[in-house]
Amino acid sequence: MKFATTQYVRWDDIDAFGHVNNAKYLTLAQEARFQWSFVQSKARDEAPT
Repeated sequence: MKFATTQYVRWDDIDAFGHVNNAKYLTLAQEARFQWSFVQSKARDEAPT
């Protein structure tokens, strides 16, 4: 199953060398999981019975 979402990296997520903070990757993954869960719950609620 594929799922795509758009998330934006803020300036305070990046260090002086232009690298994303390693803890931010977990936050991005968690946010994607929440969005996936929301989409799945809406699809289940709208499914024909």
